[in-house]
Amino acid sequence: MRLIGVLAAALATTLPLGCGMPGSTRTEAVDPQRFIDPTATADRSPSAAPNTPDVPQAVNAEQAAPADTPTVPAAADANLDPSDATTPATTTDPVPLDALVGQINGRPVYAHEILDPIDDRLAALARQFPNDAFRQPAAEAIAERLRSIIMQRLIVGAATQDLNTAQLTRIRELVEVRRQELVRQHGMGSAALAEANLVRDTGIGLRQTLVNYREQQLINIYSSRTVRPKINVTRRDIERYYADNYDRYNRPEHRDIRLIVLTREADRDEVASRLDGGEPFEQVAAHPSSLFAATAGQAFDAPITPKDLGSKATADAAFSLELNQHAGPFEDRGLHYFVQVSDIQPAQQRPLKDAQLEIERGLRQAQIRAATTAYRRDLYRNGIFTDPFEMAEQLLEIAMKRHLPGT
Repeated sequence: MRLIGVLAAALATTLPLGCGMPGSTRTEAVDPQRFIDPTATADRSPSAAPNTPDVPQAVNAEQAAPADTPTVPAAADANLDPSDATTPATTTDPVPLDALVGQINGRPVYAHEILDPIDDRLAALARQFPNDAFRQPAAEAIAERLRSIIMQRLIVGAATQDLNTAQLTRIRELVEVRRQELVRQHGMGSAALAEANLVRDTGIGLRQTLVNYREQQLINIYSSRTVRPKINVTRRDIERYYADNYDRYNRPEHRDIRLIVLTREADRDEVASRLDGGEPFEQVAAHPSSLFAATAGQAFDAPITPKDLGSKATADAAFSLELNQHAGPFEDRGLHYFVQVSDIQPAQQRPLKDAQLEIERGLRQAQIRAATTAYRRDLYRNGIFTDPFEMAEQLLEIAMKRHLPGT
């Protein structure tokens, strides 16, 4: 497969193309929803994603200063300028990992920033998929990493402009506290030793670790300030959801049953005689004349309710028998039925008062997902960055040279 074809396939479900720097000649369009939330599905019910995290609350910077305090640019945090952490990598490797592949909001993107964190993954893929077969999985890994970096930097840029002076000062204080913790934990008080140990243990030094920490705090605060005001689950919302999903919380009794269904009266008498003689129902249900002989009477692949049975007499019997009891024959429209109950699942009745906290939590999570997706979509549409396709194309070429030299 040609290089451009591989990238098109990898980026189709991860990066919306044609939305980069002004003047880009690419016009391919991909739903931004898949870029912003690649796991998005149509199911947004409370039970669809019970583990979805709530709005981040790592730093309560909103209480640090009044909202009308003037904002300051990112450069105000002079002690920890993230641009310092994105300088070209110094290496003697002939593969150009220090290559500039693009920019995001004016901040350069170097190949090593995207490829280094997934280097082990790419190396494993190169061993598993030699030669051209490596291109597709490598393109997917690169696209995933690139998508994460683009969105992270867009959020950090917006957060830095949005926060006021006191809030940014609070973040600097938190970063300094974190620096002291890292020096104490990894360097026994020595910054140089902490640097060496962090590089050895995590692959990045003290400064980059602090840059990552600072950016995560910015992301948490911005996400909280942007999302939380839009979250409002009312009592009416909860009641409406409960009414719309009543069967989920109030399930009738279900039963697993076996059936013997015969067309001939002579067979009916034979089966009745064998059952009355104590022969196991599933063994008799394999009678060659029974409609469900092949499955030993298992006519349904799931528990049923009375309405699932066409014969009223059979349904009445099936839902009045005790576990493992059988009854029959019942005649209905020329067929002769025998029925046995093999399992009983009691009815479930869960009133609103018992389900309301779960419903509220689920509706809240759904609102958080929707609000998060919306603000990320806006950031992406308004951001200025190199066409993701072009960056991914360069990165894939570099990865091919690094992990499959000579191809």
